[in-house]
Amino acid sequence: MALIKAYKKYKKEDCKFSSYAYFYILGDITKYIRNKNGLNINYLDCKIYKEIKRFTDAYRSKYGYNPTYEVISKELGIKTSKLIDLDSSFNFVVSIDSDINNFERNIKENDRNLDLDLINLRNSLDLLSLNERRLINYRYFDGYSQSDCAKLMNINQVKVSRLENKILKKLKSYN
Repeated sequence: MALIKAYKKYKKEDCKFSSYAYFYILGDITKYIRNKNGLNINYLDCKIYKEIKRFTDAYRSKYGYNPTYEVISKELGIKTSKLIDLDSSFNFVVSIDSDINNFERNIKENDRNLDLDLINLRNSLDLLSLNERRLINYRYFDGYSQSDCAKLMNINQVKVSRLENKILKKLKSYN
């Protein structure tokens, strides 16, 4: 937008266009930073939202909990749908602490799922023959290539590849 404004007001005899446009662009950037919003929100909506925040803070300090949309709507004379729209427009940033808590909760849930997966994997590996287990250990736990496994097991690489695919299908069928 700043570049377009600069283009419309630019007069060729004054100075270079880049020098002229610089101040328009700088002005828009500082205005953006000053507003601290990633979204372009109407000034009137900002004013209403500040009023809602003041009411919500006062209500919370008086009663100890946040008011519902209906209470805010009745008190300030604003439609409930407008309140919800404003709330979603301004509350797009989530607290760092809540992200950490959710992250920790997800890790705990993932740990439980991982434990179950490991138990299932161990049980499935127990159902394999000795040679099949050796191949899986070499490939996935010890990190050997198919060629290395072929040398260790005295078979060719193509056979290792086919055997590995067969074992993986078998393991998938167990779970």
